[in-house]
Amino acid sequence: NLLLSLCASGHAVIFITHHVELAMRYAREIRVMHEGRLRAIDNTDFADGELMAATRLTPPPMAELSRRFGYPTARFDELLMLLGAEDE
Repeated sequence: NLLLSLCASGHAVIFITHHVELAMRYAREIRVMHEGRLRAIDNTDFADGELMAATRLTPPPMAELSRRFGYPTARFDELLMLLGAEDE
């Protein structure tokens, strides 16, 4: 994949998309813009229902699942870590 190989070789890549899951899959850093303004800076913001509604983005399915467990995150690995921390 060209995008992954560019990132792996240390190149900075600016990638613009409306597909939240695609951005989460490829980007180390994510910015959310709406009407010309920066609205959010990291992946965990995708679990914020208000932000998703205000920017008219569709939250990733993991955000809804994590909300049901009471842990607002949009990333599967973070949800597993949070759920595992409860067991300790």
